[in-house]
Parts: sequence; structure tokens; C-alpha cells
Amino acid sequence: MNTVVDLQTQLGLLERERGIDRSVLLDAVKAALLKSAQKSFGPDVRVEASSSKSGELFRVFRTFIVSNDMKGAGFMSVRRARLHKSDPSQPDPQPGDTIEVEVKTEELGRIAAQVAKQTILQKLRDAERDVVFNEYKNMVGRVVTGTVKAVVRRDVYVDLGHAEAILRARDAIPGETFNVGDPVRAFLLKVQGARPEDGEVAEDATGPGIILSRRAPELVKALFRQECAEIADGTVEIVAIAREPGFRTKIAVRTHDEKVDPVGACVGIRGVRVRAVVEELHGEKVDIFPWTPDFYAFAREALKPAQVIDLWDEDVPATDEDIRNTPWLVDANGCVRIVHAIIEPDQYSLTIGRRGMNVRLTAQILNVKTVDVKKSTPEPTVEELYHNAIDDLAELPGIERDEAQSLVDAGYLSIEGILDPANDFRNAAAEDGNFDQAFVEKVWEAAQAWQAAHPQAIPAPAEEPAPADDAAPAETADATDEPGA
Repeated sequence: MNTVVDLQTQLGLLERERGIDRSVLLDAVKAALLKSAQKSFGPDVRVEASSSKSGELFRVFRTFIVSNDMKGAGFMSVRRARLHKSDPSQPDPQPGDTIEVEVKTEELGRIAAQVAKQTILQKLRDAERDVVFNEYKNMVGRVVTGTVKAVVRRDVYVDLGHAEAILRARDAIPGETFNVGDPVRAFLLKVQGARPEDGEVAEDATGPGIILSRRAPELVKALFRQECAEIADGTVEIVAIAREPGFRTKIAVRTHDEKVDPVGACVGIRGVRVRAVVEELHGEKVDIFPWTPDFYAFAREALKPAQVIDLWDEDVPATDEDIRNTPWLVDANGCVRIVHAIIEPDQYSLTIGRRGMNVRLTAQILNVKTVDVKKSTPEPTVEELYHNAIDDLAELPGIERDEAQSLVDAGYLSIEGILDPANDFRNAAAEDGNFDQAFVEKVWEAAQAWQAAHPQAIPAPAEEPAPADDAAPAETADATDEPGA
């Protein structure tokens, strides 16, 4: 098979397998030949395309200056120039004329051939990236499905069928792992062509141009758009979303049809729709709540499941960090918004969430700097509990404050604890607290007197039932005395 037929066959295979236009392939070969010829002979070379069936597909010409005096590269004697004259009818070349001489590709040499090979490969890669760009540029913002082709340093290369994409480690859900052959659904984040746009950094000059993400909040929106027909047709709208990938997502939805419940539409019958999304996100929690134009009502919905007692907001001057890191939160007056919420003490942990996640996501979805949560009745500190216990025991008649403090230091924190039979204060205090017996009896009698004066404060301990009299008839015994019989 001659050279031109073999090259035509190779170009045809590349055109069919990789979807690259024939003209692009021909330009790549031409550019490679020109670069390799310049590598061998210098800049005075030219490559010409030929459609001759019997000749080469491309012809390389080198330019010489005719001279009998000058020797070396780029010069040719008059005698040799006349021998290389292509058209016998033309006048013979004279000193000072230029002449083009065809160079056989075999003369280019091994290094030039390697340069040609690398140039063709680079041109093919650029052409493939352009083909990928044109095919997938209109798919940005959608969820695509592929198969894991390779995992390199935690970056996952995904086969999409007609192209290869990359899911970088920083774009994957934390803790998520993939093996070759695993199916992958991801958000198509962006597509790069062979020539990145101004200011854009190429992800990999030799790698794929399709960038995927599983961390982007838009992935959750796209998954709901696939699962929920009402979102797909525009009846229900996802107004706001905030996400901690792998942990929790908050979504605010509204309806454009009063007959449609936006939350119910997203959840689905028996939760089938939201469950499909959660499974795809490997168990990530998804909170869905209705959006309302009333900011305060919206904030209360966003803070659920916690119940808010009171809520207000204020504008505070933005810090340099706010301006640098979150400029979208800074208003025209140079202020940022803070929301304050008062909740019950027993709901504080629920409101804050694990590692502060609930308030952080709430701040994101409300588009404010932070949500400051405070308890309605703050829990006392350890120091306050200590002094409260001393004050409690100091109420015992005849007990001084320093004596009450010594009891608290020994672990007796309340009058109820002293009177509790299970604590056996009269015996244990002398042994464990190193109190003399006279002081122990004094405290015990004071506690008894205090209880008598405050009968409703501490229930009197139930007396142990007396042993049943052997002579008493069994049928006269009270039912409550049976355990002691």
C-alpha cells in the first residue's frame, strides 16, 4: 500500500472513531510536517497539499538563494540550481535568485519525525476537546451518568460514552469512594475547549475537558428536577438552597399553583421522591420547607425543627473579612445582616445542629452573615451551681455559711440529699466527710426541722413497715404491708 493510500486510510479511521472532521486532521498533518521540516532545515520551508493519487498527500519545499560565492545552509550553487529547475522552459536561475526544492519526507530525520508525531498528537487532542466542547457545552447544568474508567490520586475519570470527564477529589462528596466500573451520576459543572477562555486555567492540557461535581448545590436541584415532575414543568420552584455535602441540605420551595403543595410534591407519596435523592447522595439529610416573602416567617421555617420563641435582625458594619470573603452579603451601606433567635434551653442543641450545621445552613439560605441563637433562660454555670448549693444548705436552722460550704465540698449539695435514706448521711458523713459526730447530728436535726417547717418542699420518706405480729390474723393485714410480712 503506497503512502498516500495508507495515510488516507488512517485519516478515515480517525474521522469515524473520534468524530474529528477530515479538514481538521489534514491541517494537523500539515502543521506537523511544517514544524518538523523547520526543525531540520530552518524557517525557509513550505508545505503544500497535493491531491495527486500517485504522489504524496503533502509536499515539503525548501527555499535556497542561488550563489556561487556563499556556501552553507540556505545557499545553492548555480550549477546545482539548474539541475533542480522544475520547469525546463523557464530561464536558468542566476546568482541572487531564489529557488524552491522539494524535500523528501525521508530526509527529515528521526528527531524531526518525533516532532511531527508529537505535533499531530497535540493537534488531535485539541480537536477532540473541541468536539467534546461542542457536544457537551449545552449540557452544562444537567445531571449526567457515566461509568468510572480510572481513579488517579482520588480524581475519578468517568466514561460518558462519547467523551471522558473528570470528577476531581475536591468536587466529590466527603468520604465518597469509587472503583473502576461503578456507575456515577454527577452535575456537569463546566466544559473546557482546547483553548481556555481569557483568565481561565486549563484543568489538564492533555486530559478531558468535561468537569463534573457532586458537591455543588445544583446537583440536588437537578436531582429533584429529575424526580419531581412539578419542578420540571415549573409548577414548583426551588427558591433557595444551602448544602453541606455529605451531611445536610436545606431547600426552600414555593408553588405557582395554589392547588399544589410544594413540600408534598418534593417529598412524594410515602417519601418516594426525596428518598430517591437521599439514596443518590448516600444518606445526606434533606430538609424541605415552604418559602415565604415574609423574612421572619421564612427564618422560623428555616430554623425548624427547633421552635423559635422570638426572632429579630440587625445590620452591623461589615468587617474586612466580610468584604474579602463574602462581598455578596455586604449591602450598599457597608453593613451585613445578623439574625437573632431566642429558643427554649432544651432545644438549643437541636437548633445549633451537629457542629453548628443547622444555623450555618440557615444563615446561607437566608443570605445573612450569621444566626445568633440564645436560650430563653440560660443554664447556670458550674460556679453558679456551687454557690446556689451553699445558699440552699445555709437555710438550715443553726447552720453557718462556712459549715454549709464544707458540706457542699464533701458532696452534699441539697437538703433533699441529706434527708435521702439511700445516702445514709448520719453514717457516711462522719466517715467520708471527716465530720465529727456532733456536727453530723446537728446537721441531721436541722434538716429534720427544716422539713417539718416545709412539709410540701420535700416529701417525707416512707417509713418501713413494722414486722407483722405472729398472733395477728392474716386476713387483718393491710395489702400494702404484704411485702414487709
